[in-house]
Amino acid sequence: MKASQLHDSSRHTHAASAQIRDGAVRWVLWLRSRDADEADREAFRRWRTQSDDHARAARDIIWLWTMLGMLGRDAADWASPIH
Repeated sequence: MKASQLHDSSRHTHAASAQIRDGAVRWVLWLRSRDADEADREAFRRWRTQSDDHARAARDIIWLWTMLGMLGRDAADWASPIH
């Protein structure tokens, strides 16, 4: 394999990974909306089982969403004025 082929392969892998990550973000945002229903949750479960990369991206985005929520609660606690 030539160096240029290796670089192209790496670029393709990165682009596919970014698409999967973006898909996970879109799913989580949609599922957090009031419009999502059980059929949407089932579709997300099927999406996650497409590959290990899909499952990992979903897990990472859900973890990040949870941590940001926790940070938001903590920030409200320590940012409150002390009387």
